Order: sequence, then C-alpha cells, then structure tokens
Amino acid sequence: MISLKTSRTFIARTILVHSRNLLGMSAVIFAAANFHAQTLPIIPTTTLAKETANNTSAAGVFKGTNNGNVAPANVSKVRTSSLLYPGATTNIYAHFMGWFDGGGDHKDFGYISNDPSVVHKQVGDMISRGIAGAIIDWHGPGHITDQTTQLLMKEAETRPAFQFAITEDVGAVAAFAKTNNCDATQKLIEDLNTAYTKYQLSPAYMRIAGRPVVFFFGTEAYFIDWARARAEVTGNPLFIFRNAGAFTQVQSDGGYSWLERNANDPFDMGLGYLDEFYSTALAHPAQSVVGSAYPGFNDTIARWSGNRVMHQQCGQTWLASFAEAGKFFSTTKQLPSLQIVTWNDYEEGTQIETGLDNCFKLLASMSLTTRSLLTWKLEGKGLENTIYYYRVFISTNGENLMRLKDLKPGIHALDLATFPLAAGTYTLYVKAVGRPSVQNKMSGPVTYNPADRAPIAKLSLSATTGTVPFTVTASTSGSSDPDGKIVSSQIDFGDGTVLNGPVATHIYNSFGPFTVTGRVYGNLNVFSADMKKVQVKPPRSGVIIWSPANGSTINSSFVNLVATASAANTITSMTVYLDTKAIYRLRGDRIDTLLKMFDGTRKLTVNAWDSTGAVSSTSIFIKVGLTANLPPIADLTLSTFSTTVGVPVRACTAASTDPEKSGLSSVIDFGDGTPSAIVKNPFGLHAYSSPGTYTVKATLTDNRGGSSSTSRNITVQ
Repeated sequence: MISLKTSRTFIARTILVHSRNLLGMSAVIFAAANFHAQTLPIIPTTTLAKETANNTSAAGVFKGTNNGNVAPANVSKVRTSSLLYPGATTNIYAHFMGWFDGGGDHKDFGYISNDPSVVHKQVGDMISRGIAGAIIDWHGPGHITDQTTQLLMKEAETRPAFQFAITEDVGAVAAFAKTNNCDATQKLIEDLNTAYTKYQLSPAYMRIAGRPVVFFFGTEAYFIDWARARAEVTGNPLFIFRNAGAFTQVQSDGGYSWLERNANDPFDMGLGYLDEFYSTALAHPAQSVVGSAYPGFNDTIARWSGNRVMHQQCGQTWLASFAEAGKFFSTTKQLPSLQIVTWNDYEEGTQIETGLDNCFKLLASMSLTTRSLLTWKLEGKGLENTIYYYRVFISTNGENLMRLKDLKPGIHALDLATFPLAAGTYTLYVKAVGRPSVQNKMSGPVTYNPADRAPIAKLSLSATTGTVPFTVTASTSGSSDPDGKIVSSQIDFGDGTVLNGPVATHIYNSFGPFTVTGRVYGNLNVFSADMKKVQVKPPRSGVIIWSPANGSTINSSFVNLVATASAANTITSMTVYLDTKAIYRLRGDRIDTLLKMFDGTRKLTVNAWDSTGAVSSTSIFIKVGLTANLPPIADLTLSTFSTTVGVPVRACTAASTDPEKSGLSSVIDFGDGTPSAIVKNPFGLHAYSSPGTYTVKATLTDNRGGSSSTSRNITVQ
C-alpha cells in the first residue's frame, strides 16, 4: 500500500510531467485565468516624430517636382529583395548619379554630390534598404562624378559586403570624339586604365568570377574599336553592355537591362522589353546577366526633355518590373544581379531616394458600434498591394509610442479589449508600412479609454458638391457622449483650414475632392471623428486650361500646363496635343506638368474623356520663345578605308555646334534608301550594297526646334 504522502508526491510529479508533455497547455490555461489580473505595461520604444520623419538620404529642403518625384518622407526599409521571387539570392544594386553640384548642367535638388556627408548618408540609406552596392555613372577623371566615386569607394571600403562599380558614360568620351571624327577608342582605353588603378584594385569593387566589372551607357553613339579596347585595357575587366543586343555584341561579357518606354502609351510598364532581355539572357548562359527594375520615367523637367513619360501608377510600375524576373528565374535558376533604375536621377523621374508614393491616405477611428474596436481604411487611388503590413502603436501621451501589434494587409481592425489595458486614456496610431522603398503612411491619432465610451461624432454639411467659390457650413452639433458630455469640437475642411466647432463656415477657392473631418472631445479627453466628402468643381464643366493663358508668350522652351476637366460622369483620362501630335496623357481629371515645346506659335489642345466615352476639348494658342533661336551649325565628316561595296563608311556629326548650347540631336541619312541607312546618332556606320555615287545628309536639330543640314557625296566602286 502507498502512503498518503507518497501518493501526493506521485500525483504532483505526474501532473508536472503531463503538463510538460502537453507543451505548455497549463501555462495557457493559467494565462487565460489571469488575463485581466495583470495590466499591459506601456513601454515606449519609439516616437511619433521618428516614425513620421524623413528617414532617407534625400535633402529635407526638397519639396518634390511635378514629374513624379515626391518630397522625402518616412520610407519603408523592408529589404528590397522581397520584391523578387521567393528564395531569390539576387544581388541588388542601384544605379547612382554623382553629378549634382547645385546648378550648372543639372538642377538643384538640395545637395552636392561630392560632399562626403551626403555620400555617407546615401550609402547608409542604400544598405538600410537591403541594396548590395552602387553602380555609379562615371564621366571620367577630373569630372565631379570622379570626385563622388572616390567618396563612394571610401564609404564602400568601410561597409562590409557593400560594393561599387563604374559605368563608363558616353559623356566621358563625347568631347574627345568630337575632335577625332567620332572615334572614342583612345579616350575609353585611357579612362578604363585610370579606373583600374584608381578603383578596381579596391576590395570593395564589384567582381564577377574574380574579374572587375565595367558597365557602358550610351557609348554606342561613337565609334569604338572594342577589339583594341580589350587588348589595351588593364585588369581584364568584364565588359557589360546595355539591352538584349549586348549578349551578341563583339567583346561583350554580358548584358544589363534598363527600361524602354512606349512612345504611344505612357501606361505601358515596359514589361515586354524585360521579357525580351531575360529570354535572350537565358539563351546565352555563359554571359553575365544584370536585370533591372524601375519606378517609372518622366523627363519633362530635364533640360534635354522629349516629353517622355512612363507613369509610376502609384507604385505599380515598381512592383511589376521586379515581379517580371520571376517569369524567367527561380530558386533553381537564380538571377545573379539586378540594377535599380535609379537611386537619384530626379531629372528623369526614375529615382527612389525620396521613396515612392502609393497614392492614398490612412484613416483610423474607433468603431461606432463596438466601443473597443479600432478600425482603419485607405482613401485614395492607390492599391493595398503596396503595403507590407500594418503596425498599431499605443501611447499614453500621444508622442512616445509602443508597438502594440502588426497585422497583414487585408485586416483593417483590432479589438483593443483583447489587451489588458489599465484604466486611462490612450492614443493610438496605425502605420501602413510600405513595400520596399514605398513611403509609409501614418494615420491621425485615435483616443481610447477602456472605462469610457468614445463620443459619437456626427458631422453634417450644408452641401457636398458645388463649384468654385463653394461655401460649406459644417456642424458637429448632433454629436453625443453616451457616458459623459461633449466639451469641444474641431472641424477640418481638408484644404488646410481647421476651425473650432460645433459650427463653422468655409469657402473653397480651389477645386478638387476634399474630406471634411469633424472631431468631438468628451469630458475624459476621448475623441472621435466623423468624415464626409466634398467635391468642389471648376467654375464650369468641360476642359479648362488654367495655365498658360490663351495668347500668352512663354520665354522658355518649357511650358507649365495646368488643366482640369469635369462632367456629369467621371473623367477617366486626359490627353495633351501640341499642334496635332499627342505629347502627354494621364488617367484622371487634372494635369499639372512641364512640357517641352519648340519655338513658334503653337496650338495647345487638351481633350478629356468621361466614363461613357464622351469627349470634351479646349484649345489655346501660345507663342513659345521670346528671343530668336540661332540654328545649329551642321558638320559632317566621312571616313572609310576603302570606298568599295560592302566596306562600312563612317559618318560623324560630332563637330556640329549649337550657338545657344541647348543640346543637339542628329540624323544621318546615307542616301541609298534602305532602312539601315538612317542613323539617329552623331556617329553611324553603313555599307553600300551597290556601286554608285550617294549623297550622305546630316540634319541637326537643337532643343528649341531649330535645325540645319549639310551633305557630302561619296562614290562607291
């Protein structure tokens, strides 16, 4: 017989073993029984200021531009590789511009590129986003980009695993080519030999299979003897050229993709271009492959603008260009490297430094039906696929925050009753953490007190639609507090005007959709809000061109066009025509952009389509260019080893000049009527298939539309 003491010991041990075997079930039961016995300590780990501050390397003074560059803000630092296919081991690099000097050839975006503190911040920002290195656009020794490259190398050498490489830009060889009949071979060799001794010996320089990597951008504009370059360049670097044709180019070791814009459709994301590049790369497995991803393209503010646009589409172009690699690569066939186009090319609207806008606001409030339920919603035209997760913060003073819970996209509510909160009033925020490099969005504050029901906010408006100037009277007088009283209220009219309630009147002098928010405060400082939409329309329906004025003279090649459209049905798209040619298009009911126009009297037309397909249109006439435009001075040289059938003739217009230095484009027509005889570069090679005398014609056009031509005859034996 077992004694009572022994029996109790046996039972205790059995219970202990059993509870361990159940993997903590007793702990769960204990926790459930004591859930409300202990309160949740609020221990702040961050602040509201930190969670909403500019956390990028972009200049804080930069306010954004109307070609898609948003002002810097709080950006997601989720690793960029998460945008690729699952299990990707791809090294992700950023194409880096180091030429900003506060003016000159480039616009001022708030920083100087050859400032050590700027490069330090930029490299740190790249690393924080999971970017493995920077490929700098290099213009050769002595240029500001060379100074920036030296700083980049020093930074890379102090950062474990961060790499850098150079891209030999056409700008490095252009001046030499102009004085050497478009032959840039010698200058390219000298540049790359300098790069070897100056950069490629660095342990941080990018290598593939032990060999340093050199990229080339735009050098196809001039003649380069690549066999000679290969023989005379030190260090045996890999030569990586642009686009799918790189894989079959002589002396090429591989290719990198960029982006390709559809001139007829600014909403085309260029995925067909990526498909061609990746499929060609897979057909050349011995070659090195560097893919690409990009947020969009818009050069309308650039000095060299051609009104070329690929819309960002609220972050969708960014996501789609990354996802395209997954059609061709996987964990069993990895994409080795990918280059982001670009880190900081503000002038062409490809930069991600400031972060990308996903086009929505995050609105949070307490549920009117469930007192402890925090809810939130997205307002705007963006999509939720740009969000990585939602994070709910809690605070006892509205500024010092503690993370309460993270939730997946698609979940828009959190029951605060599931948290053992002590009595008192809390402030909550919801943060939509974006996918990599997408700007994060923080909601406004929401108050909650477990012991106090939130007031019931009711907002009424005298009218919700009207035309400028539109007067609205808002009232929160119908609000109530179930267990207290309303002590104060505020009305935010959504255009920057905030007035005390319960009744306030406001006149809208600008058009657009606005959200009016009425916030009411109870006696225990808990508040709630009610929101209503107001649609303020332009003074009349149809298309209105607000700027420029009809008949005005614009003393610039760039015209700031502001236009709106309204109709009984929703406006779906707008298109701008210069004379008879479409030069800009977007989805929406308003345009605010810079457009480049050639000198002269121009007819500017804006068409708008509504959801039924009905179109409205307005036209104006403007004069562009106050001063007379001096046309370019065309120059053409021909070089050939033998003027015989089948031997290429080299034509060069690089010595042409523009008196106003506005920039030149070149078209060379070799004169035999074949498609291959038309070359849109300062340099061209063409082999004639039949003997005869041909006229080679070069046409030069400046950035204000002035043009001139010159010709040379050549006899082919």
